[in-house]
Amino acid sequence: MDVSVRQWERIRRDVATAGDRFVAQVEAAAADRRVTRHWSVADTAAHVATLTDFDAVNTMRKVRCPR
Repeated sequence: MDVSVRQWERIRRDVATAGDRFVAQVEAAAADRRVTRHWSVADTAAHVATLTDFDAVNTMRKVRCPR
């Protein structure tokens, strides 16, 4: 799949915005606060960080992004 320069710029901006919001929420909460029955804020943040790294690598393999 090809991604135009405009699309790529929009994607990068939107992901950065969402990431900033997520970080603000994580920083505002106590690390040991439960967010699900079994996961704390810290557990959830670690999970999201791992998945986003994996997804970024996977996406770069599938999409031809402007350099």
